[in-house]
Amino acid sequence: MLISAYILIALLGIAAIFDLFSRRVPNYWTGIGAGIGMAAPWLGGYGVSLASAYLGGVLAFSIFLFPYLLGWMGAGDVKLFGTAGLFLGLERVITAALFIALAGGVLAVLYLAMRVFNFLIYRNMQSKVKEDNGLPYAVAIFIGTSWSLFGGEII
Repeated sequence: MLISAYILIALLGIAAIFDLFSRRVPNYWTGIGAGIGMAAPWLGGYGVSLASAYLGGVLAFSIFLFPYLLGWMGAGDVKLFGTAGLFLGLERVITAALFIALAGGVLAVLYLAMRVFNFLIYRNMQSKVKEDNGLPYAVAIFIGTSWSLFGGEII
């Protein structure tokens, strides 16, 4: 596996930690990742051509843009997957998006189970359970992208 895959996994892992604890993916973090992803194909030995990297970034960003416009996803998640697309290249973006969707589905089921459990435990208490801001989808992006890079293909 190329060094770019490990750089991508490190970037996504740190973004997932940010998202898990603060429910935000910082712009500076996606900016750093995008800068590395745009510069790396120029250096050679990257494994993805310049055109494939840039088109992969555009496609990845576009795939997550629609759910963002519907309010289903945060802007940080869209930018994070766009950054991942720069590293993955055009050839791997669709596969990664499918793995991310699968990881997001598992994450949603776990999240729902946790909410039901909290409701059952705290339903008779006077204090309200702290509301959160939804799923930390950067975790699904991290898991799905790692799965697509190191776990093989769907078909």
